[in-house]
Amino acid sequence: MKGYIACVLALVPAFTQASLHMPVHIALSYDEEVGCLGVARYWHRFSRGRCWANKGKVAMRCDVQGAACHSAHAPIGVNAIEYAAQLIGELGRLGEALRVADALDERFDPPFSTIQTGVISGGTALNIVPEQCRFDFEVRALPTLDPQQIVTAMHAYAAQKLLPAMQAVSARSEIRFTELSSYPGLDIPLHSQAAELIAGFCGSRAFGTVAFGTEGGLFDQSG
Repeated sequence: MKGYIACVLALVPAFTQASLHMPVHIALSYDEEVGCLGVARYWHRFSRGRCWANKGKVAMRCDVQGAACHSAHAPIGVNAIEYAAQLIGELGRLGEALRVADALDERFDPPFSTIQTGVISGGTALNIVPEQCRFDFEVRALPTLDPQQIVTAMHAYAAQKLLPAMQAVSARSEIRFTELSSYPGLDIPLHSQAAELIAGFCGSRAFGTVAFGTEGGLFDQSG
């Protein structure tokens, strides 16, 4: 990425001397590795390179608030870890559903949207029913899937399947979802003006796809 910036800046003198029919926009962003956060602060058109499609992503944090008690009297407590485990299990079921054949896009590897839980913490000691549990999960979605659909499904599962039982024991029980980062997928038509322009520059129409995220979808979404 830094090499790309150096190459573009080295070409600035040539840009200024050329008889351009359209201006050249140079977009330099930051925080790409931690969720493409920097690019959301400004919107400029830019060259999308030879990768013409990538997956979108939403990263979420879930906090489960239960009720602690001595494990000898576990039924009078609300075990936050066990309820978090049920939420993670539901994420696994939703992830399996995304692998059905009619949702596949063979341009990508893997050719389906994915869900995974990457971080979890909770509990204080084995003889204490855990009051709190936190876990982080992500959805990496094909361009045809809005990852917020998964988040909405998890909100509904928590509200309908888990919270009633939790709050029947302790009214303080709750499940909170917090978005850590998100960005849309990108899917540029191969015969679009942008694709034709890049193909002309590169002398090749060998456009590829990637399963990870890029800032391209945010720029494309901005128009």
